[in-house]
Amino acid sequence: MNRVVLVVCILLCLPLGINAQKKPPVTTSSLCTRENALDTTKQQILLTRTFDNQVHRIAVLIRAADLLWPHDQEKALATFTEAFDLAVQNFKENGDVITRSSQSKFAAVIQQPDQRFKVLAALAKRDPARARKLSDQMLQDEAKEMAEKPADDDQSKRGAGEKILMLARSLVQDDVPAAINFARQSLRYPATMFLTAFIYHVAKTNRQAADQFYLEALAAYGSKPMDQFLYLSAYPFGNKRDAGEMPGYMVYSVPETYLPTPAVQRQFMQTLLARSEEALATPVEAKSSYRYPDQAQMWLALTRLEKQVQDDLPDLAEATARTKEKLFASLNPSTQKNVTGEIASDNAPKRSFDEQVEAAEKQTDAGRRDQQLTFAVTGASKDVPVEKVLSTIDKISEASIREPLLN
Repeated sequence: MNRVVLVVCILLCLPLGINAQKKPPVTTSSLCTRENALDTTKQQILLTRTFDNQVHRIAVLIRAADLLWPHDQEKALATFTEAFDLAVQNFKENGDVITRSSQSKFAAVIQQPDQRFKVLAALAKRDPARARKLSDQMLQDEAKEMAEKPADDDQSKRGAGEKILMLARSLVQDDVPAAINFARQSLRYPATMFLTAFIYHVAKTNRQAADQFYLEALAAYGSKPMDQFLYLSAYPFGNKRDAGEMPGYMVYSVPETYLPTPAVQRQFMQTLLARSEEALATPVEAKSSYRYPDQAQMWLALTRLEKQVQDDLPDLAEATARTKEKLFASLNPSTQKNVTGEIASDNAPKRSFDEQVEAAEKQTDAGRRDQQLTFAVTGASKDVPVEKVLSTIDKISEASIREPLLN
């Protein structure tokens, strides 16, 4: 919208004649005023009510509200509110919209942005407190609706938390406290890889704030199943990957100057060891909503972190080794074979992108195949063609893994 106004003003302000020998004085049209530009913006707001496409209308309203904010906050806020109400209506009618980039079997599966969070992200940059209030109300309404859904409807719950974290991430550069305030709302939902990605992103700007929020997240998920809890295993040690076998996988972007905070490492390890001792008191392997029981996940985490514990927390090394041995003994032979295979795979020689994809496709276990494809994608160098990466993502069977990768 501002580009349109700028072009109109430039055209109106141009002199009517051009003399090659002598430049005439620059004159300014009476139409090129701040008031006229604002009036034009307000007219555009009214014009959006004739739009058939809700998404296009929301986009124009967001841009108009942002342009108006420095000059007429009351009108700008009303426009943001109109856009948000329209976005809520759009979501109720359509939910999360999933599309394919083409009819090809290798086409990318893409989740369209939730318009509610697009409005909130724009408003939050102008008025974080008001955006937080709108967000709180929206999440309360969603919580009531989710309470009526089946207890195992975790996908929509995870999606809500991920959207909040993406919104929070968009605020980090301008306002870390506001970003963290938004991110706190995600702690009421199941943990995902977006949580650790967000914390690392905050750490690039404000390490102290990142550590503090991490400890809040650790308190929130400290008693959750391992397929949530172990999303908190990478950050304390500055690792690029989680220590467990998780529902979603990501190679995290670790700040170049990152050095572990011993107090944060200790808090995580003490929680993991305490959880492990509790699990050992259980006579049978607890079932998991994902691939491995919690005891197996704990063994994997302790095994992968053991060397770093020896280096950074030597006083916990003996407890880590002893607990790891007990956990392994508690697993049935089949699970023992599977988890030792995971560790062997970790230590395998590094392979090219094509070799990783080829090896993944030979896996008969769908979860293992999805994991290896994800690691190939997230670890791909810039030399790998985008088309090849997209076709590889499309081979991942689990939508909850595919969609975050594409986003």
